[in-house]
Amino acid sequence: MLTSLFRRHKASKRFFSTIASAGAQQDKLHVAWSDGHSTNFDLVHLRAWCTCPQCQHSTGQRLVNISDTPVAPRIDKIHVDSENVQIEWATGPQADTEPHSSLFTSSEMRKMCYDPESLRASVATPPALSATESVSSVEFDALSSDKGVLELCRHILRDGLAIVRNVPSVPGNVANVAETIAPLSHTHLYGTVFDVVAEHNPVNIAYTNERLKLHMDLAYYESPPGLQLLHALRYDPSVQGGNSTFRDTFEAAETLRTRFPEHFKTLTRVPATFKKFHLERKKPAILEYSRPHIALNHDGEVTGVFWSPPFEGPLRVAAEDIAPYYAAYREFDKIVNENVIEFKLNQGDLVIFNQRRMLHGREAFSAGSDGVRHLQGTYVNIDDFLCRYQALQHQATGLPSTLLRVGNKSF
Repeated sequence: MLTSLFRRHKASKRFFSTIASAGAQQDKLHVAWSDGHSTNFDLVHLRAWCTCPQCQHSTGQRLVNISDTPVAPRIDKIHVDSENVQIEWATGPQADTEPHSSLFTSSEMRKMCYDPESLRASVATPPALSATESVSSVEFDALSSDKGVLELCRHILRDGLAIVRNVPSVPGNVANVAETIAPLSHTHLYGTVFDVVAEHNPVNIAYTNERLKLHMDLAYYESPPGLQLLHALRYDPSVQGGNSTFRDTFEAAETLRTRFPEHFKTLTRVPATFKKFHLERKKPAILEYSRPHIALNHDGEVTGVFWSPPFEGPLRVAAEDIAPYYAAYREFDKIVNENVIEFKLNQGDLVIFNQRRMLHGREAFSAGSDGVRHLQGTYVNIDDFLCRYQALQHQATGLPSTLLRVGNKSF
C-alpha cells in the first residue's frame, strides 16, 4: 500500500515528462507533453499566476492579486523548449498596459493543469486499513533522523495511524515524539500532556476504566486536533482488556452513501451539536459547535467526518429535519462499529493517529488488585503535520506530492 500511494507518484511519467509543443488558441494556450497529455490553459489563469519578480516575491508571497492582472490578456510571442514556456504578453485594451513576460517550467505547468484527468490524479482519498491488516510501525530511535520522521508521516498519511515502538517509559516522552513532527496544540483544556489513567474524580470519561465508544476528540472546537499521540507509559500484564480501537471515517461514510443514499445526504446537510459543558474542573469548560457529521467538497467527495457521541448535545434544527437525522444517525452508528481496528498496546508503544480521519476508542478494562494502565497523550495541529510532511517529502524526492485527504475539509 505504501508503494502504491507514494512510489506511484514518484514513478509517474507526468512528473518527468517534457513539453512537446505549445501554441496560442484565441484566449487559451494549448500545451502538449511528451507523455501524450495535453491541456488548454486559460490565458487569464496563466497571467494571474505569473511568478516573475514583479508578481511574486522571493519569499513566495504574491505582490499582485487577481484583480491587479489584465481582464483579457493576449499573447504577443511564445518561446518554447522541452523544459519551459516563456510568454511575452501583448499590450492593449483590457490587456497589459506595458510589456510583461512570464516563464513557466514544464513541472510548474503540469501541476497547474485543471483538466479532469489531472485533477483526479492530484488528490486522492487513501484506502482504509482493514481490521485484519497489521498497523505499520517505526522504532523510536529512527525518529532522530528526518528519514525516520518522513517514514512515520507517510504511514500516518496513508493508513491514518502508526505505532512507534520502544519509546522509553519516561513521563513527557509523548511530547518529545510529537515535537519531532510539529509543536503541540490544543493545550487549554487538558494541558500540554494529559494522563489517561483511572481516577476517582475524572474530568473526562477517558480517565476511568469504562469502555469508550469510537469518537473524535474535541469535536466541539472549530478546528479539532489533527494528530493524537498516546504513549503506553505503563501497561501492567495483570490488566485485563483495554484494547485500543480505531475506525476509518472515510470508509464508513462511503459505506453509508452506498447502502443508504438518503441517510448520507441527511448527515451532509443537517448540523449536529457538539458540546463540552463541565464547570466542576480546574479550567471550567463551556464549548459548543454545530456542523453536519459529513463534509463534502464541490464534487461531492467526502473531505471530513465529525463523530463524537460522548460530546453531543440537543439539535438546533428545523422540525422536519429531526426524524430524518435520527434515522440516519442510527444507521451510521451501526456502520461506524464495523471493520474496527483493534489491538492492545504494550508498554513502550506509542500510537499516533490522524484523529480528523480515524475515530478512536477503548474497550473496558480491569486492573486487578495492583495493575496499572497509564497512557500519556498530546495533540498536534493537522496543518503543522501536513507542512512537516510536505517539506520532508520535497526534500527527500524533489517532487511535488500527490495530495491525500486527511479529513480537514480541504480538497
